[in-house]
Amino acid sequence: MTAGALAPDSILQKTPLGADEIATRKNGLAARLRSLLILIDGKLDVAQLLARGKALGLSQEHLVELLNSGMCQLAGPPPPAVEPERPAVKRSIAVARMYLLEQMDRMLGAQSEPVRDAIRGARSHGELLQVLELSLEVVRQAGGEPRAALIRRRFTELLPE
Repeated sequence: MTAGALAPDSILQKTPLGADEIATRKNGLAARLRSLLILIDGKLDVAQLLARGKALGLSQEHLVELLNSGMCQLAGPPPPAVEPERPAVKRSIAVARMYLLEQMDRMLGAQSEPVRDAIRGARSHGELLQVLELSLEVVRQAGGEPRAALIRRRFTELLPE
Protein backbone atom coordinates (compact mmCIF):
# COMPACT_ATOMS: atom_id res chain seq x y z
CA MET A 1 0.00 0.00 0.00
CA THR A 2 1.12 3.56 -0.64
CA ALA A 3 0.58 6.64 1.49
CA GLY A 4 -1.87 8.07 -1.06
CA ALA A 5 -4.12 5.02 -0.78
CA LEU A 6 -4.69 5.50 2.96
CA ALA A 7 -7.81 7.62 3.55
CA PRO A 8 -7.79 10.01 6.53
CA ASP A 9 -10.96 8.41 7.92
CA SER A 10 -9.59 4.85 7.71
CA ILE A 11 -9.43 3.02 11.02
CA LEU A 12 -6.39 0.88 11.77
CA GLN A 13 -6.10 -1.99 14.22
CA LYS A 14 -3.15 -4.02 15.42
CA THR A 15 -2.69 -7.49 13.98
CA PRO A 16 -1.60 -10.40 16.20
CA LEU A 17 1.94 -9.71 14.96
CA GLY A 18 1.66 -6.07 16.04
CA ALA A 19 0.22 -6.99 19.45
CA ASP A 20 3.05 -9.49 19.91
CA GLU A 21 5.61 -6.81 19.00
CA ILE A 22 4.18 -4.48 21.64
CA ALA A 23 4.28 -7.25 24.25
CA THR A 24 7.69 -8.78 23.47
CA ARG A 25 9.69 -6.37 21.24
CA LYS A 26 11.06 -9.46 19.49
CA ASN A 27 10.81 -8.04 15.94
CA GLY A 28 13.05 -5.07 16.74
CA LEU A 29 10.65 -2.38 15.55
CA ALA A 30 12.19 1.12 15.66
CA ALA A 31 11.16 3.12 18.74
CA ARG A 32 9.21 5.74 16.76
CA LEU A 33 7.29 3.08 14.83
CA ARG A 34 6.63 1.21 18.07
CA SER A 35 5.23 4.42 19.58
CA LEU A 36 2.93 4.79 16.59
CA LEU A 37 1.89 1.14 16.82
CA ILE A 38 0.97 1.66 20.48
CA LEU A 39 -1.40 4.46 19.41
CA ILE A 40 -3.24 2.17 17.00
CA ASP A 41 -6.26 0.98 18.94
CA GLY A 42 -8.96 0.22 16.38
CA LYS A 43 -10.82 3.41 17.31
CA LEU A 44 -8.68 6.31 16.10
CA ASP A 45 -8.71 7.11 12.40
CA VAL A 46 -5.62 7.89 10.33
CA ALA A 47 -6.06 11.66 10.75
CA GLN A 48 -6.26 11.32 14.54
CA LEU A 49 -3.24 9.01 14.64
CA LEU A 50 -1.21 11.43 12.55
CA ALA A 51 -2.23 14.37 14.73
CA ARG A 52 -1.02 12.51 17.82
CA GLY A 53 2.14 11.27 16.13
CA LYS A 54 3.08 14.66 14.68
CA ALA A 55 5.04 15.63 17.81
CA LEU A 56 7.17 12.52 17.27
CA GLY A 57 7.80 13.42 13.65
CA LEU A 58 5.62 10.58 12.37
CA SER A 59 3.86 10.74 9.03
CA GLN A 60 1.48 8.77 6.88
CA GLU A 61 4.47 6.94 5.40
CA HIS A 62 5.16 5.48 8.85
CA LEU A 63 1.60 4.17 9.05
CA VAL A 64 2.00 2.61 5.61
CA GLU A 65 5.24 1.01 6.78
CA LEU A 66 3.41 -0.57 9.71
CA LEU A 67 0.64 -1.76 7.37
CA ASN A 68 3.09 -3.22 4.86
CA SER A 69 5.03 -5.01 7.62
CA GLY A 70 1.87 -6.69 8.88
CA MET A 71 1.90 -4.95 12.27
CA CYS A 72 -1.51 -3.39 11.67
CA GLN A 73 -4.38 -3.63 9.22
CA LEU A 74 -7.36 -1.67 8.06
CA ALA A 75 -10.27 -2.32 10.36
CA GLY A 76 -13.63 -3.28 8.92
CA PRO A 77 -16.25 -0.60 8.56
CA PRO A 78 -17.51 0.70 11.89
CA PRO A 79 -20.92 -0.52 12.94
CA PRO A 80 -23.70 1.90 12.04
CA ALA A 81 -24.39 4.45 14.70
CA VAL A 82 -27.48 3.52 16.63
CA GLU A 83 -29.07 6.09 18.83
CA PRO A 84 -29.68 4.56 22.23
CA GLU A 85 -33.29 4.23 23.17
CA ARG A 86 -34.44 6.65 25.78
CA PRO A 87 -36.08 4.98 28.70
CA ALA A 88 -39.77 5.66 28.89
CA VAL A 89 -40.39 8.70 31.07
CA LYS A 90 -43.61 9.22 32.87
CA ARG A 91 -45.43 12.13 31.35
CA SER A 92 -46.75 14.46 34.01
CA ILE A 93 -47.16 18.11 34.80
CA ALA A 94 -44.80 17.70 37.76
CA VAL A 95 -42.03 16.13 35.64
CA ALA A 96 -42.42 18.78 32.93
CA ARG A 97 -42.35 21.53 35.57
CA MET A 98 -39.18 20.08 37.15
CA TYR A 99 -37.51 19.90 33.74
CA LEU A 100 -38.33 23.54 33.01
CA LEU A 101 -37.13 24.64 36.47
CA GLU A 102 -33.85 22.81 35.96
CA GLN A 103 -33.30 24.32 32.51
CA MET A 104 -33.96 27.85 33.76
CA ASP A 105 -31.50 27.32 36.61
CA ARG A 106 -28.86 25.99 34.19
CA MET A 107 -29.35 28.83 31.73
CA LEU A 108 -29.68 31.75 34.14
CA GLY A 109 -28.39 30.64 37.53
CA ALA A 110 -29.42 33.00 40.34
CA GLN A 111 -31.09 35.34 37.82
CA SER A 112 -33.67 32.65 37.07
CA GLU A 113 -35.66 33.18 40.26
CA PRO A 114 -38.50 35.32 38.78
CA VAL A 115 -39.06 32.83 35.96
CA ARG A 116 -38.72 29.89 38.33
CA ASP A 117 -41.35 31.43 40.65
CA ALA A 118 -43.76 31.66 37.71
CA ILE A 119 -43.06 28.02 36.81
CA ARG A 120 -43.61 26.89 40.42
CA GLY A 121 -46.97 28.69 40.44
CA ALA A 122 -48.26 26.96 37.31
CA ARG A 123 -50.58 24.12 38.36
CA SER A 124 -52.62 23.24 35.28
CA HIS A 125 -51.69 22.11 31.81
CA GLY A 126 -52.75 25.49 30.37
CA GLU A 127 -50.87 27.52 32.99
CA LEU A 128 -47.75 25.50 32.38
CA LEU A 129 -47.97 26.12 28.62
CA GLN A 130 -48.24 29.88 29.28
CA VAL A 131 -45.20 29.79 31.56
CA LEU A 132 -43.35 27.77 28.93
CA GLU A 133 -43.73 30.63 26.44
CA LEU A 134 -42.38 33.12 28.98
CA SER A 135 -39.48 30.78 29.76
CA LEU A 136 -38.68 30.23 26.10
CA GLU A 137 -38.53 33.96 25.49
CA VAL A 138 -35.93 34.26 28.25
CA VAL A 139 -34.02 31.29 26.80
CA ARG A 140 -34.03 32.86 23.31
CA GLN A 141 -32.47 36.02 24.75
CA ALA A 142 -29.86 34.11 26.76
CA GLY A 143 -29.09 31.10 24.56
CA GLY A 144 -30.70 31.56 21.16
CA GLU A 145 -33.47 29.89 19.20
CA PRO A 146 -31.83 26.44 18.85
CA ARG A 147 -31.65 26.05 22.62
CA ALA A 148 -35.24 27.25 23.00
CA ALA A 149 -36.43 24.75 20.39
CA LEU A 150 -34.64 21.92 22.20
CA ILE A 151 -36.22 22.84 25.53
CA ARG A 152 -39.67 23.11 23.91
CA ARG A 153 -39.32 19.67 22.29
CA ARG A 154 -38.16 17.95 25.47
CA PHE A 155 -40.76 19.74 27.60
CA THR A 156 -43.51 18.66 25.20
CA GLU A 157 -42.29 15.05 25.48
CA LEU A 158 -42.72 15.25 29.25
CA LEU A 159 -46.06 17.05 29.40
CA PRO A 160 -49.19 14.88 29.36
CA GLU A 161 -51.28 15.21 26.23
